[in-house]
Amino acid sequence: KSLDYGDTACGQDYLEFAVKPFSQLITDDVKSVIVVAGMGGNCGTSAAIAVAQDAKAAGKAVFAVVSVPFRFEGSLRMKKAQESIAQLVPNVSELRLMNPHNIIDGNTNAALAFALSEQLMCDAVKALCVLAKNNCDKR
Repeated sequence: KSLDYGDTACGQDYLEFAVKPFSQLITDDVKSVIVVAGMGGNCGTSAAIAVAQDAKAAGKAVFAVVSVPFRFEGSLRMKKAQESIAQLVPNVSELRLMNPHNIIDGNTNAALAFALSEQLMCDAVKALCVLAKNNCDKR
């Protein structure tokens, strides 16, 4: 089975093998954590919430850049994304929600749509990093 909405084991496995070891990296030297994920599936959604919770519990500033699914991915995935974002919000200092619907039209194929969405997410994270660096440089 693919790593998609229906594969709940993927999300749990991901938490066990990737997120828990990552959370050990949130040491005293770390001042902030940037969480980036596509919401609505299991792996990224589960990891985003878990990492944000761990970072917040450690007293870190938590910034999240997340995207909602495309309409063509279905209403179940969108519903899960909305529910997951609601769980993420209390655990972040700042949330940037990327809505990919505005970057495609009816003629855009799925591969291009995902590539454009990925670029949008990358640009958002780069901008956040520049702002964070500029803020640190002023101190």
